[in-house]
Amino acid sequence: MDSKNTETTRYLCAAAHLNSNFCNQVIEQIIEEEHKAISRSYGVDSFVVVKHCLAARRRRMIRDIVLAILFVLSIFVVTSGNDLGYYSEGFEEPFYSIFIPVDFYIRYFVVSPFFVLACAIVFWESWVGRYRIVANNMLRKNLNPDFVKFEGNTTLKNRLKEIANEQNCNVIIYGGFSPFVGSGFDIGGWSFALDVNKGKEELNRTLKPLPFQVKELYNYVSKTIWELKIDGLSIEDGLYVNGEEIRDDARFLPNPLTRPHIQVTPSLLKEFVENPTPGIRHYKCIQLMSWKGELVISIFLRFANIGQNLFIEASYFLLTPLKEEYRKVDTMQPKPTLLKRLALAWESALITVFLWPFSLLISFSKIFNSFIKRRERRKNERLIKGNPTFNYGAITSIRELAASPNYRRYFQKLDKEMYLKVIERQILDRIVDFLDSKNIDTSDLKERQTAILNNGVIVSGGSVKAQSLSVGEQAKSVVASFTKTAKSQTRQTQQQ
Repeated sequence: MDSKNTETTRYLCAAAHLNSNFCNQVIEQIIEEEHKAISRSYGVDSFVVVKHCLAARRRRMIRDIVLAILFVLSIFVVTSGNDLGYYSEGFEEPFYSIFIPVDFYIRYFVVSPFFVLACAIVFWESWVGRYRIVANNMLRKNLNPDFVKFEGNTTLKNRLKEIANEQNCNVIIYGGFSPFVGSGFDIGGWSFALDVNKGKEELNRTLKPLPFQVKELYNYVSKTIWELKIDGLSIEDGLYVNGEEIRDDARFLPNPLTRPHIQVTPSLLKEFVENPTPGIRHYKCIQLMSWKGELVISIFLRFANIGQNLFIEASYFLLTPLKEEYRKVDTMQPKPTLLKRLALAWESALITVFLWPFSLLISFSKIFNSFIKRRERRKNERLIKGNPTFNYGAITSIRELAASPNYRRYFQKLDKEMYLKVIERQILDRIVDFLDSKNIDTSDLKERQTAILNNGVIVSGGSVKAQSLSVGEQAKSVVASFTKTAKSQTRQTQQQ
């Protein structure tokens, strides 16, 4: 599935024009961050979203500069000229004139044309963002994510090229507890060890186990999973590296004052398949993108030979649909009604009241942003030089930040269960087949397989707040509103 045409990409591109906080957050994390790694946003075309954020920020910057010019002109008009004779001879200003001058109301009429013009500018910027861009290019029936053609300076163009290349990265530099940054909620998993020196019984004799490499098992399992032919399925190899442990590793960080590399050669990747280290581990990521990118299921699979044992590990993660605040675009129409236009005009007037007096300060901060960022860069470089354990890892992704803790549709929950069960059974069956072909006893594995498939996914380390969730052996689905009651009843039973 092309991530450019997913629902999540559409929603986040629209959010760049409708939500200034989201727009600034994306630019700070992806464009302006110069030392920490970027996490992949699964189901989202980050390159397209960043282009929309940059275009939206430029438009707002033009608005603020024009507002600042109008504000300076209005101050000049108010404060210029001689006494206009507003006070009668012998008339004394009241005591509260220290705070509110008597001539304020008269001079207000002088300033009011500037205020009306300022409202018109705010209205224009909102109109362009909402209707000329979003409503005409970001609705389901007229989706055109490439509508915005952002052209920046050479440095910015190079940065955008890096972002485009990072869509296919094979290294995840993580900075938090979980190495699977960007993958969403931890919804459980399983693991077990199997003695590969124990031969299987056949015709009243024990066969000698055949040696194998874990890459053979990876290839066999991957090939059979592809045979499921599920739409939206992808299988990738990746290295997961702790951001605090790469300071002196030139393979990932050639220069301590730049971002780490998140793309390595296939030969280096294969090296860690057979010989992982505590800080650098290889995983086979089996990922399924469904519901036009709103549901992303990730299974991180790892095989490791430890002595005479084969260790098998599977971790499950889930990216849920976006929060409701990012779905405002679905309520918009390409041609707004008169009522919508009047509502936008009123909203623009309210925004102007609070934005206009600070437009000069905002404009100065944006104009001198490069100077401010240069100072911050020097400060961060001093921090990095003085801290050998500086964390270069990513903490989250823009897709995770926008994710809701809830399913939007009941069928999304059912589809998650369905896809996990299908892929999980295929993985376990194929592992049994492979080991059986190597004359290895799989009786213990078959027992564990039965337990895993019957018990379902064990939630551990994360939670998804859905309308209902089934967990554990013979568990029943419980409506979320009764969760607290169920917990209190459990405590009472334990006390008895």
